[in-house]
Amino acid sequence: MLNYIPLLKKIDLFKDLSFKDIEYLFTKDLYEIKNYKKNSVIYFQNEKCTRFDIILKGTVLVQKIDSNGNVLTISDFNIGDVIGGNLLFSHKNFFPMTVLSKSDVIILHFKKNLILKFCQSNIKFLNNLLESQTKL
Repeated sequence: MLNYIPLLKKIDLFKDLSFKDIEYLFTKDLYEIKNYKKNSVIYFQNEKCTRFDIILKGTVLVQKIDSNGNVLTISDFNIGDVIGGNLLFSHKNFFPMTVLSKSDVIILHFKKNLILKFCQSNIKFLNNLLESQTKL
């Protein structure tokens, strides 16, 4: 996991944190690094959002299937982008569209409790998280 810290330091959420602060996140058992093959569904439409995700490798698509079965690509996300940050603490925390991998993808999944604990213990992280939500 430590080999991803230089990448995380480039993300606005972690920009003000030291290597040691970021390393602390990974001493908890509240994260998972998961590989997805090309064209794998990561989240289905209407699936509950329970994690905060950062793309470590690859490209992820957000797609909507209309009533006629047509697939519309709404957005794509790349290395360093966050998925679920706007949904995790929402009252309506369900993915409005399907999220799938356009290529082979590696995603860092943080459980909600880890984000909450880190917000409580690190004011810089809390500030960056709140700022990131206002950019949406």
